[in-house]
Amino acid sequence: PPAAAAAPPAAAGRSAWVDEGRQIEGRHVSGYSWVETEGEIEISCPLPAGGRAADVRCEMESRRLAARCGSAQTLFEGPLSGRIDVEGSGWSVEGGGGEAGEAPPMLLISLRKHAPGGRLWGYPL
Repeated sequence: PPAAAAAPPAAAGRSAWVDEGRQIEGRHVSGYSWVETEGEIEISCPLPAGGRAADVRCEMESRRLAARCGSAQTLFEGPLSGRIDVEGSGWSVEGGGGEAGEAPPMLLISLRKHAPGGRLWGYPL
């Protein structure tokens, strides 16, 4: 049988790295989580209390990602672990219609890798 992939070295704030064959799922201590395949990375991040879709700003560059909610709240920001196809990537906010007991709105980011079918990054940022 093929050898299992070794987990990437531990880095500050990163936890729960799980290799699912050619898929990796993980969670960062700041609250966002991700699912990675050979061709894309899907990032989910709950918005802070009171956060709305209209408050979200997401900046994507080929090697950098930043997400903010409001003028002062940075959700995450930094260099990506690989290169993305900016035109093939996007984001949306779902849920959180304000009903009592409803889950908070989630920022969903889909990053298409520049070279799909290549190596798994292990971590988006």
